[in-house]
Amino acid sequence: MKKKYLIIIVLLLLLGCSSQKKYNYSVSNNKKKTMIRTQEEQEKLWAQNIFKNNYKKTEYDKFNGVITKKDSLFQFIGIDSLTYFEKYSVFQFGEKQSIVFIDENSDYQLIFEKGLLHPAIFGLEKVKVGYIKELCFLSNNPKIKRFSFQEYCQEPYSVHCSRICYFELTNETATKKTNWNSFLENAKLTFLKAGSIII
Repeated sequence: MKKKYLIIIVLLLLLGCSSQKKYNYSVSNNKKKTMIRTQEEQEKLWAQNIFKNNYKKTEYDKFNGVITKKDSLFQFIGIDSLTYFEKYSVFQFGEKQSIVFIDENSDYQLIFEKGLLHPAIFGLEKVKVGYIKELCFLSNNPKIKRFSFQEYCQEPYSVHCSRICYFELTNETATKKTNWNSFLENAKLTFLKAGSIII
């Protein structure tokens, strides 16, 4: 008798676990459902939609003043009670404006050093951003590079939320052989748009 109950309980648990598998769905313009299986696929879809539905080419001015940079480490306690360190850089634009950039990829720091992204573009004096990713799937034109990054909510609102933002850099003289540093020398910021909020 106990064996029958044990088998029934195991079967119910297996059925319950398999029924909890969930997918996010996104409805496209032609009303067909697209199954989104991973976070990466969802982020890709968001990026495609932003550039498809909100794209308007606009040339933004570079910051032409003095830009200084200071590297630091941020110490914090994780939810597992261990101590972690995160590298960040502070870019000072003139006397009052600054961007805190959290990222291990030093190549993307050049975007700030060249004054392509600066706080005035965001309408703020201080901005905290991180984790820039190039979205190669959105452009096969060597003159155009598109990116996403996280902009962190300003205190005192919340330190635990951010939003994904998207931007585009254009260099009309670039070719497939143009390296990153050369691309940035003549690049212009031609698109900037805030996207989804991450909590």
